[in-house]
This record gives sequence, structure tokens and C-alpha cells, in this order.
Amino acid sequence: MSYRHYNSGLSLIEIIIVLALAAILTTIAVSSYNGIVLDSRRKDAQISLLEMQQAIELIRLEHGKLIESEINKLPTASNMSFYQLEFTQSQDSYTVTAIPIGAQAVDAECGNFVLDNLGQKSITGDGDVNGCWD
Repeated sequence: MSYRHYNSGLSLIEIIIVLALAAILTTIAVSSYNGIVLDSRRKDAQISLLEMQQAIELIRLEHGKLIESEINKLPTASNMSFYQLEFTQSQDSYTVTAIPIGAQAVDAECGNFVLDNLGQKSITGDGDVNGCWD
């Protein structure tokens, strides 16, 4: 009489292969997620700068010039607080700048977002202006 041996479990190598695949998929998912989070924070900076520019132009429209006491009422942080907002005025122009702070400070690709009174957009990072502002 012969006995048949049925293997009903997983071998150690099969378990290691499954764990390795799970680790690779997790790494890809976390990397993609971090990129999406970084992009959403950049959009927050852009929206905050555009809102700030609209408020500045409204002050200029209502008063005929920029009034410092009104400018001081503008927000100093983006809506999600990952960027510090700064207003700089020269004789006939101004710029508004969003400076990354906190968890966003590691964004070397775009760095600071800058918007001037003519609507010209720029960045201080190593990336492409259009890529960062789109």
C-alpha cells in the first residue's frame, strides 16, 4: 500500500516571494501618494497667491493706490498653511511670493512660487516653471 503525501501549506520560498512583491507594490504606492500630496500643496500655494493678487487689485481699485494698512490685513499663510505668503512692493509694481514651510520645505523642484502685478509666474526651484504652475 502506498501513501500519498499532499502538501497543503506554502513553502518558505513562496512566502518570501509574496512578501517581496507586497513590499515592491507598497513602495510604488507610497511614492505615488507622496507625489500627489506634494502637487496638491503646490496647488494650494498657487490658489493662495491668485487670491492674494485679487485682493491687492481690489484694494488698488477701491483706493486708487495700495494702502499699507489694507495690505497688512492680507493672509500670511496659504489656505492649508504649507506656504508662507509675502508681499513685496516697489515703485510701480509688486510681487507676491509663496515660500514652502514645514513638510513642504523639502520641495526643491518648485521652491518658492512668485506672482507679480502683471500676472507673470516664476519659481525659485530647479524645475520647469510651466510644470510647477500647471
